[in-house]
Amino acid sequence: MSRITIDIRKGDITRVKAAAIVNPGNTTGAMVEGVSLAIRRAGGQAIEDAVIAEAPIPVGMAVATTAGSLPFRYVIHAVSMKRPRQRIPPENIAEATKAAVECADRLGCESLAIPDLGVRMGKVSPSEAARAMLDAIASVKTTTLRHVVLVDVDKRLYEAWRKARHGEEEDNEHPHGGPGERRLPRTQAPNRRRNRNRSFGYGR
Repeated sequence: MSRITIDIRKGDITRVKAAAIVNPGNTTGAMVEGVSLAIRRAGGQAIEDAVIAEAPIPVGMAVATTAGSLPFRYVIHAVSMKRPRQRIPPENIAEATKAAVECADRLGCESLAIPDLGVRMGKVSPSEAARAMLDAIASVKTTTLRHVVLVDVDKRLYEAWRKARHGEEEDNEHPHGGPGERRLPRTQAPNRRRNRNRSFGYGR
């Protein structure tokens, strides 16, 4: 099993070099705000059409689709919330990150770029989100995926990723109060009709 190396950057995820990038998805598949909207605008409507065809996608799962006109093999939609701007706990981010990494590995990708999966939209503190993502990546044993790029335009998350990687402590207080809605336990993913020519899914 390969050991994943991690690169931390501040910038636009659509401009990184990677086999696939992650979209911070919701269960509906709609790409209407934040990073999702930026990916759709850069890659075209085909990306959103493909993921909506897979909806509803449970929290904690990841679905891979075409990358449209973007120079990637796939866009992997990692679902951390049921609807946009829903307050979530860090556990949702951890499960979405893990699902995205496992999905990329199953698809044979050697590199994967991951943005914020819940700081701006899910109201999770940067320090909690950073630790959740790094712990989730470290927990996955991969066969093909060797490199992960954590990239976002948000300076707070960039700094939190760096501090979490070096084991530095940050303020754990939730920036908006409240722990968010916890994802309910799920023992089996629901059956969904798939378009095998355009999208590939992988869950927990």
